[in-house]
Formats: sequence, structure tokens, C-alpha cells
Amino acid sequence: MAYFAELDSENIVIKVEIVDDSLVQGTWAENEAWCEANLTHSANGVAWKQTFMDSTTRGIYANGDNIIYRSADWEGHATADKFVQNLPQAWASVMKLSPTNYFVPIIDEPTVDDQGRSIPYDPNNFPEDALAWGFEPDNNRWAGSRSIDGTIVHKYYDPNTQTWINV
Repeated sequence: MAYFAELDSENIVIKVEIVDDSLVQGTWAENEAWCEANLTHSANGVAWKQTFMDSTTRGIYANGDNIIYRSADWEGHATADKFVQNLPQAWASVMKLSPTNYFVPIIDEPTVDDQGRSIPYDPNNFPEDALAWGFEPDNNRWAGSRSIDGTIVHKYYDPNTQTWINV
């Protein structure tokens, strides 16, 4: 089977259609032209681009929320002719494109929680007092929180000292 993403006028993916391989056996451009001639667009659809379920070609598989087709490199990221996550412009400088075509923070993930335990946690030995943590792109930092005696304590990770600091 072949997979084609329908795009809106801003190249945002609307949906993915599956087409029998026997109908599209040419180049990407020929296959996309076949879609234009034979598939019906949604209300906001304007173009078809071939996508690949195994994500080895043309970026990530386009079946999901918040995915965009980039026809050119974006903000210094090698995104030309790829499907990638549609990031806000403000996050472009704090994220990098991974080898698997997902945007990840430019600063390394923490390797320990605020108690010195390795993270990510072992799913078979998940601590009851685990630190909930994630990346805050607006602040370009890793942040976390934990409940201590019923009070939520917020922290951020300092990559220079490799410690968690109370906010």
C-alpha cells in the first residue's frame, strides 16, 4: 500500500489516504499527480504528498496531529521535503531535528531526579515519590514537580551543575 497526506494551504496535514500500490508505481511526483487526478480533496485540502509509514523516507509518517510538510529548510533545520512536527516559530532556536526527524531540545535531558535517582525511571521499579518532569521550550529548560506533604514543589534542572533547583 502507498500512503498520501492531504495538505491544506499552509502544508499542514489534514489526513492520510491509502492507495493500492498497483495504482501508483511512479516517482513521488507522478504518484502525487495521480492523487490529484483521482482523489477528492477535503474542504480545505489543496495538495497530496506521498508519506511513508516506516518513516525512513521523507521525515516522519504524516498520520498524526500537528504535522507539517516542509518544502524547504526551516529556521536552520534540515527539513526540506520532509514531514515534521509543526513547531511554533518561537521554539525553533531551542529545538534540533533528531536523526529520526523529531524535534528534541538542544539541551540534554537530565539523567537524575532531584533525589539522585536515575531517570527515566525503570517502569518495573517506579518510585511512589517520582518527579514529574518535562521540557519547557518557552524557557529552554527541563522542569519538574513533586508533591511533598501535599504541597506541589516546582523545580528546574540546571545542566551546568546537574542538579534540580526549587523555583
